[in-house]
Amino acid sequence: MLLYTLLLHVFGVAQVIEDFEELEQSGYEKDMGDMIMEKPHMIEEGFTPTAREYSVEHGFIDILGKDSDNNLMILELKARKAGVAAVKQLKRYLQDFENTDNDYLKECNAQKKKIRGLLVAPSIMEDAQEMIEEEGIEFVAIEPPRELKRDKKVTLDAF
Repeated sequence: MLLYTLLLHVFGVAQVIEDFEELEQSGYEKDMGDMIMEKPHMIEEGFTPTAREYSVEHGFIDILGKDSDNNLMILELKARKAGVAAVKQLKRYLQDFENTDNDYLKECNAQKKKIRGLLVAPSIMEDAQEMIEEEGIEFVAIEPPRELKRDKKVTLDAF
């Protein structure tokens, strides 16, 4: 649990208020990943996610999976408008798989005949769109969930 301490000066008296509730945020990459893992058809029909936060030389791939033709799919998730930096990041992940005899390909029985890179975000900047077209990377527009997973009640009882 997260502990937040707030020092308040109320009527000249300092009070310490502590909140032991877990902080829950929505609309972030983790939420997008959870949503895609629960509803993989959002990416495309036949998509099967097989791993999350998969470690490669250049970082952690958000989601790995296979398409209906058994091709490997590398998904890079962005909760906000995707730019050139996101495309370059995905390109490095693709190179990590293309330049090695990767054990993951053997584990999931994916074919090395085609490795697909998908940038998943609500929208994409114009220069990033041009870059993915040049690189053969795909773009899938998905909005991250904006609501919290469970009802939260915020009160000011401590005041």
